Amino acid sequence: MGSGSGVMLSGFLLVAFNKNYMLTVLILVLMGVVGTVMWALDLPRVEKDASRVSAILNDPAKTIGSS
Repeated sequence: MGSGSGVMLSGFLLVAFNKNYMLTVLILVLMGVVGTVMWALDLPRVEKDASRVSAILNDPAKTIGSS
């Protein structure tokens, strides 16, 4: 998590669960595992989208280059 949001989430969970560190760590680890699985399942779609965007950008570049 970027921009300090991980620290804020950890602090919020610690306050919400009365400084129960084990439960807080368990929740954060499970969030990380779920995020990793979701990223792995979506990776093929990201690669297809990247090649589609590259193709869209290359067509005008060829047109401009031939002028």
